[in-house]
Amino acid sequence: MSGTSSPREPGTVRDQDSSSRLSKERRRRVRHHKSRKGCFICKQRRVKCDEVQPICGACAFRGESCSYPVSAPSNSAPSRSSRRSCSAADSLQPLEFRHQGLFTEFPLLDQNINLADLRLLSRFMMHTSKEMTHSAARKYIWEQVIPDIATKKEYLMHLLLALSGEHILYQAHMAESTALGMDESQSSLAACSQHELQLEYHRAIQHHQKGLEGFRRALTDISTATAEYAFCGALLIVAVAFASISARNQDYTAGLGFSQPDDDQSPYIDWLHLVRGLTSIAEGHWLTLKRGRLRTMLLYTHANDDWKAAVPAISSSQFPHLRYAPKVFHVFAQGACQALHMLRTFAGTLSPNQETTTSIDRDSFGRPEQSDNDDQPPPSRVADDSPRHDHEQDDYPQHDHLHTIDRLEEIYMRILYALQFSRSERDTPASLDIQNDIEDSAVMSWPCMLSARFFDSLQSSAVDHLGAAEGFSYTILAHFYLVSILFQDVWYLNSGFRSEIQKIIRLVSRLENEALSGLLTWPMAVIAESR
Repeated sequence: MSGTSSPREPGTVRDQDSSSRLSKERRRRVRHHKSRKGCFICKQRRVKCDEVQPICGACAFRGESCSYPVSAPSNSAPSRSSRRSCSAADSLQPLEFRHQGLFTEFPLLDQNINLADLRLLSRFMMHTSKEMTHSAARKYIWEQVIPDIATKKEYLMHLLLALSGEHILYQAHMAESTALGMDESQSSLAACSQHELQLEYHRAIQHHQKGLEGFRRALTDISTATAEYAFCGALLIVAVAFASISARNQDYTAGLGFSQPDDDQSPYIDWLHLVRGLTSIAEGHWLTLKRGRLRTMLLYTHANDDWKAAVPAISSSQFPHLRYAPKVFHVFAQGACQALHMLRTFAGTLSPNQETTTSIDRDSFGRPEQSDNDDQPPPSRVADDSPRHDHEQDDYPQHDHLHTIDRLEEIYMRILYALQFSRSERDTPASLDIQNDIEDSAVMSWPCMLSARFFDSLQSSAVDHLGAAEGFSYTILAHFYLVSILFQDVWYLNSGFRSEIQKIIRLVSRLENEALSGLLTWPMAVIAESR
C-alpha cells in the first residue's frame, strides 16, 4: 500500500550521519591540565605534582626532599628553532628509576669531575704503565694489577697520579730536547707552555704529598689483609723517588720555588732516605705477598750469589754477549773490577789503622771472604739486600766505606755475571736483551743495602766544609748511580742520575784531592758513552 510507511532500511544517508555523530562523541576526551614541570620525586612515583615550590604538597606530606628541574626563564615568544632546541633540552631529564628512597639513601656527590686527574690517569694507563719495565710479567703488573689495586685506596691513587705526572714532565723535556724521533706521546706534549709544565709539576707534588700521608697512616695499622696495599704503595713510592731525580733537574722547576739556587749544584740525596727501609714491608709479610697479585715483583731470576763461583771468568774481561751491544756496556764491563779495587785502596788511606787491624780476611780482589755462617737471604727475593744493623759493622771504618764497597761489588758482579753468562731467546735488540737480564738481577735495590752509618756520612753536605771522608762517600754513591746509566730505555732511571753524577764530580773537585778525583775518571767515561 502506498500510504503505509515501510521500516527504514539500514545504510541510508540519515543513518550514516547519526552513526558518525555518535562515534565522534564517544572519541571526544575530557581535557585536563598535565603536570610537565613537576618535581623529580613525583615523576619517579608517577603521581601528579602540584608544582608548589620549593616543596610540593606530595613531598611535604611524605617528608621527602623535593627538587625541580632547572628551567630558564623566557621573556619573549620562542622561535621555531628555539622551540626545537627547548624540546630537545627538555628530553634530557634524569632517568626515572623505580627504587624507593633512592635520593635519600644515596645522596649525590657534591664534587665535580677533576679533568686534570682524569688526564693523568689516562696517561698512566696508555703510556706510563707500558714503560716501567722490560719484563713482560712485571709489565702486566704495572698495566693491570697496580691500577686495579689503586682504585681500592685513595692514597694509592694519589701515588699513581704522581708517577704519571713525573712521566709527563720527563716526556715534555725529551720532546723539547729532541727535535727528531719523537713518538706520539711526546709530540702531544711538545706544545706545552712553561706555565703548563709548572702546573703539572705542582700537581705531581701535591699528589705525592697526599699519597705519602695516606701511606704513613696505612703503615700504622698494617696487617695480613692490608699488606698488599702497603706493598703496592711502596712500589709506587720507589718509582716516584727515582723519577723525581729527573724532574727536579729540568728548567720548568725553577719558577715554582721547589729548588733553591744554592741547592742546584748539590747532590740530591733526600730520595735515598725515602726509599730506604721500604723492603721491611715485604720482609714482614713475605708469605702473604707471595700468594698475592704482586708476587711477580718479588721474584728476580738472577738476584743471587752465583757470581761468586764465576769471579775468575768475570775478571778475564771476556764478554762475547756484548758483541752487538752499545759501547756503554763495554766500558762498564772493562772497568768495573778495577774501579772496585781502586775504591778499596783509597779506603785504606783514609783510616789505615782501622783497616789493618780488622779481623776480616780478604781475597786477592780485596773482598772479605765469605764464611759458611753468613746469613744469606733467599736468592729469589728482591729484598735480599736488606740493611745491616749497626752492631754488624763494628769492624769497619767510621763512615762504613768498606761495608758499602762490598755492597757495591755485589751489585757490580751481578751485572757482570749477566753480561758474561746470561743468554736468552728473546726477539729483541741486544741492548734491550741485556737490560732485561740486568733488571732480573734486582740491581736497583741497592739503596736498601746501604747502612745507616753510610747515610749519615752523606748528611755532611754543608758543602763548604766537606772533608775527604765525606767526599769519598759521595764518590762511592756516584759508582752506585752508574748502575742506572745502564738502563738506557727505562725513563725514570737514566737521565736524572747522569746529572747527579756530574754534580758529585764537581763537588769532589772542590776538595782538590787528586787521588779522590781520579776515582771518578771511570764513571765519567761511562757517562760519556751513554749519550
